[in-house]
Amino acid sequence: MCDAKYAVGDRVILRDVNERRGDGPTGGVVTKVGRRLVTVTVDHGREEQYRIETGRKNDRYEHGWIQTPDEYADEQRRGEILRALREAGVELRMGSGRKLSTDILAKILDVVTDQVSM
Repeated sequence: MCDAKYAVGDRVILRDVNERRGDGPTGGVVTKVGRRLVTVTVDHGREEQYRIETGRKNDRYEHGWIQTPDEYADEQRRGEILRALREAGVELRMGSGRKLSTDILAKILDVVTDQVSM
């Protein structure tokens, strides 16, 4: 398993659907990696388990998910690009924004902003 996404000791970011209510993402450290689950010790001492395959919390609700710092940074960059596209008058509908990579969205933004500035 040399291409494992998580390793013991890695810092990870724990997300939840309730973040919009004021609680931001929390951090944690991977303490155990199994075949199906990764165990994370949250910054305030509690252990939580997440499914490796989906990244979702191992409970019946699956409201939480785990991200690497790189995935979190990419998601933040993607949100900024999508906001800039909307401000430039470009709307991506029907989930098409999810189908395009962040790099492609950035290239579209470059083209649109170049056209607007002309």
